[in-house]
Amino acid sequence: MKKLMGCALAMMAIAATAKADLAKLNLWNTTLFTANHAIESVPPGVNLQSLVSITTDRDMSRNSLSAMIDGQGQITGLYGVTTDGADSGEQVFPLADIESAKGSVLAVVSGRNALILQGALNRNTQEGRFRINYLTNGLFMKYSTCEFDLKKDVTGASYVQNAYTGARVTEVRVISHKLGITTLQGICPAQ
Repeated sequence: MKKLMGCALAMMAIAATAKADLAKLNLWNTTLFTANHAIESVPPGVNLQSLVSITTDRDMSRNSLSAMIDGQGQITGLYGVTTDGADSGEQVFPLADIESAKGSVLAVVSGRNALILQGALNRNTQEGRFRINYLTNGLFMKYSTCEFDLKKDVTGASYVQNAYTGARVTEVRVISHKLGITTLQGICPAQ
């Protein structure tokens, strides 16, 4: 019983400290696609096809995400470009990373992986189901997930489709709070 009381008191002390520092805690001090602020060029022999534009309620930056398509018409990954922000940049997200067990980190905020893209692309149809794991609480490292589909239209162009409504998605808005992300409007179910 004494150990249990000691543990409870220690947890209360930690919670009080966390609560006191919570007012000062703000995870948001960087833009998307600039995990290392590197500029990565489009790989040779690859064409870009725009998929979605991503904005956030935290700053004026605009992030565009495009499919990288090789000479055989195969998607090889995604290419992200951040503009209109203090930290503009470009970044390559290879398909092999996206399809790995860890996924591909799209955004790092205050040293934490804020957006992680995972999924699989069918090589024959060039369509697939993907999910974005987004950081909802950076203090306790809690994540939520939203899924979306990558589809082809009648012209053969790729597009993002909301997995919950079937709607075509061209704009994603990151809605955040001090500790993380509340939702990804356009991809996640309406709250």
